[in-house]
Amino acid sequence: MSEEYAQARKAGNRAYMKAISAGRYPYLPALEDIVKDQKTAGEKRLGMMEIPIDMIAGCCERGRNEAFADNYMPILDEQSEFAVKWGRLYQAQQDEGFREPIQAYEYMQKFYVREGNKRVSIMKYLGSPVIAAEVTRMLPRKEKDKNIAVYYEFLEFYQAAPIYEITFSEEGSYRALAKALGKTLDKPWEPGEVACVASAFARFSEIFEERGGKRLRITAGDAFLLYLQVYSLDSLLYKEKAALKQRIQGIWRELVLKENTDSRQFLKSLEALEKNDGLLSRLMGGSAYTEKHPLKMAFLYDGNPEFSGWNYGHELGRKYLDSRFEGILKTCAFADCRDRERTDEAIETAIRDQNQVILTTSGAQMEAALRAAVRNPKVKFLNCSMKLAHTSVRSYYARMYEAKFLMGMLAASHADNHRIGYVIEEGRYEANANINAFAIGAAMIDPQVRVTLLPDAEETIPDAFAKGIHILSAADRIKPSRASREYGVLWLEGPEKPVNLAAPVIDWGKYYELLANSILNRKWEAKELTGSKLSLLYWWGMAEGVVDVLLSERLPYHSKKMIAIMKKAVVSGALNPFAGELRSQGGEIRHKEEEMLSDREIVEMDWLNDNVAGDFGSGM
Repeated sequence: MSEEYAQARKAGNRAYMKAISAGRYPYLPALEDIVKDQKTAGEKRLGMMEIPIDMIAGCCERGRNEAFADNYMPILDEQSEFAVKWGRLYQAQQDEGFREPIQAYEYMQKFYVREGNKRVSIMKYLGSPVIAAEVTRMLPRKEKDKNIAVYYEFLEFYQAAPIYEITFSEEGSYRALAKALGKTLDKPWEPGEVACVASAFARFSEIFEERGGKRLRITAGDAFLLYLQVYSLDSLLYKEKAALKQRIQGIWRELVLKENTDSRQFLKSLEALEKNDGLLSRLMGGSAYTEKHPLKMAFLYDGNPEFSGWNYGHELGRKYLDSRFEGILKTCAFADCRDRERTDEAIETAIRDQNQVILTTSGAQMEAALRAAVRNPKVKFLNCSMKLAHTSVRSYYARMYEAKFLMGMLAASHADNHRIGYVIEEGRYEANANINAFAIGAAMIDPQVRVTLLPDAEETIPDAFAKGIHILSAADRIKPSRASREYGVLWLEGPEKPVNLAAPVIDWGKYYELLANSILNRKWEAKELTGSKLSLLYWWGMAEGVVDVLLSERLPYHSKKMIAIMKKAVVSGALNPFAGELRSQGGEIRHKEEEMLSDREIVEMDWLNDNVAGDFGSGM
């Protein structure tokens, strides 16, 4: 069997030299080295199972690991005792197979061999996908660490669907996978369902790796989840490989985007559009749209504009477009697109009616927009959200934190006891940035002010008044189901007497006018905005005229004057709530005095300012 060992050793030596050249540790990782500085939370015996050989990362103890390269192929001399034992085991496997399972520990979704390293090496050399093992799970202690959070979510998933091979890099992905499959993690899935998912993932992984997936910094599981957001699980089971290759090729730009965390482009001003106008438009002869061939835009709402303030605002914006561009632009609307079936149906109808632009006005509609965008690359898709990044669907939202910043100043100037309440609205994408901008603005007027987070409930106002809170930042929009005064910054004259002082507004008519102009004038196709690795977010605010603060006539003139002066400073860029030193709850310095948060840091903000009392559990 020396010939077989020699071949395996060649593979080991190649891996060894490759690791040395890349500056990596060339031997198998040892679990004892990995956990020596880690806190663990005990062990759990899982018993006998077949484990994926590709998920065996190394051995348990240092010393045994240096007989192998990091690909589990042997590297010791062919005349060594180790080589002789390896050869005997190889022959035994050929004659009758291995009867005894290996002994392994599982830690953070990878396996480390305690007994049976040569057997693993041989089975890996033979190309076997699995090996029998007695497994003990070593649990990491729960800490504020993304990888540990992902692992504990995997344990929840494994209880429902015992599949080790599907790994993710982001928290929430296992729940998202279950949702994409119409399942939950609350109870075990049927064995047949588990087998189908495992089989579909294996087939997807094979094609993904053939396409070059291993060169990406995302897992095959990350890519699999994105595929399922566009196509069905059944397609992976029954479609021919050529068709699947074409589909994976179709979403490749999205997969590349997932690994490039800095690839998001924020279009915050009109200057970018204006500088990209000119040559392309002149060469193409201006707008391609006429009364005979108008630009057709479809709007999808997740509710009914008659009962939803959010959808009503977008509907007003749509109607403004029809009047502003009469003749060369036509719009239509689809209400109550709350679920996948209704949203997909509305998009199909809009495409069939030859709409060139489809705007989905809720982040919950992004998956439907993505599915349709991949299949209809000639149609322009937009989604009104901030945190959902794709190349096939452009996002758009308003910099509401600018208005909240000014409203915080106003609120603090009227608070008579250094206390302000802030109602958390469920499902708001920019919640952290808005709360912090409000709190920072308030602290600039009153350094002693405390902003207390409150739930979005009917009893919030009387409860707040009873607790001595007389200034309150309520919902941003009128809620048809409640009293019309309960929005914006309120002065509570009594438990049932809210008085409006100010309210933030988004002028969706102006916003959609700017978007429509960018398409009519061919600015949409500008090279700077169409990079294959870019995710574009239109993020306009006060300077573009789409965000403002409405002030009550009851405000004293000096309050109006203060807001007018501060607004000019915000519009000019001289004043920004996220410039200078920033401190979160507990006093942690988030940014030093000379620095300013980036657009991405604002969008992904996951902390609350040091003068904010409570957390999201206070309001949701």
